[in-house]
Amino acid sequence: MPLTDSVKPYWANLDALRFIAFMGVFMAHVYSLSISEMRVPAWMAGIKEWSQAGGLGLNFLFVLSGFLITYLLLLEEKVKGIFHIRNYFIRRTLRIWPLYFLVVAASFLLLPPVLNALGKSYAETANPWYYILFISNFYILSYGYPYSPLLAILWSLAVEEQFYLIWPWLMKGFKNFRRALFVLLLIISVLFRWIHEGDSKILFFHTLSLLGDFAVGGLLAEMVILKNKFFVKLTAISTLKILTGYIIIALMIIFYRQIFHFGLAIIFERLLFALAFSFIIFEQTFCVNRIFNAASIPFIAWLGSISYGLYCFHELAILLAKNLLAHLHLLYKPTGHFLFLPAFAFVILLPLAIISYYVYENRFLNLKKRFEL
Repeated sequence: MPLTDSVKPYWANLDALRFIAFMGVFMAHVYSLSISEMRVPAWMAGIKEWSQAGGLGLNFLFVLSGFLITYLLLLEEKVKGIFHIRNYFIRRTLRIWPLYFLVVAASFLLLPPVLNALGKSYAETANPWYYILFISNFYILSYGYPYSPLLAILWSLAVEEQFYLIWPWLMKGFKNFRRALFVLLLIISVLFRWIHEGDSKILFFHTLSLLGDFAVGGLLAEMVILKNKFFVKLTAISTLKILTGYIIIALMIIFYRQIFHFGLAIIFERLLFALAFSFIIFEQTFCVNRIFNAASIPFIAWLGSISYGLYCFHELAILLAKNLLAHLHLLYKPTGHFLFLPAFAFVILLPLAIISYYVYENRFLNLKKRFEL
């Protein structure tokens, strides 16, 4: 019997935060685009460099996944006495696989003949098995990025799927030692980052380097389920303390390049941001004195609800916007690149994500409801 809505909560603020995190990734990818014909002025070079901190949006999404997946498993166990792994995998499959494999199939089977027929050379170099088996982050580590920008961004979904695969088994196997498990995984991740501190590629793409994000999310979920004295105390923290927390996080992001570029800072970077993002998740979900509601603008929360499609298609939208701006002779002007490229890309992206969600993804989401908690 499914859990009632009163038992299984919906947090609109988390949808809004999911969209904000996506926008960080989106802007980072927009401004990472290299255009050799354009002379980049100093002011724009600074913005392009700072915008790469938007990649921290992926850190946030990993922490959020760790929190939500762990919370739902623990909630089902709390209410029913056990969580059902079969239904869990069916739910995850129906949510992730349809759009994921549509993008994979389009990249390997559709784009090459279509683009070649249009006179544009296209030959995908990536091994499709890395994408079929959800290990494309290891493909990038071994061989570099694939030719298709659509495939290039799927590595983070591969990491998510690896987490989805092992998490319920770990939760069940360590039922009486879950907090110790989360802490152990966090330590393993930090030690891995220490061992590979000099290899930025491994630190960014390897699953063990990213594992701490999910572990911190798991720790947060356990605290929320237990609702112990520490949880109650945190829900009542003052507005001043919350504001101080946000100021610290803002400074970490603004001065990201200056702070996280050496030794210990690199090793503990993901842990510090995981803790920071778990603070935001907790504050936006449970604090009674929160200083703002991320979902106070319903449109933002709605955009968060379709963020999976936004993420999967955003590189395609950026590429289409780039070609459109080149045709309009705006691409090689700094203001055109700075203002019009993100605007045009998002205008192209939004209808793609809407169609994806309401025409395609919803078919599977409705089926997924049969296996809900």
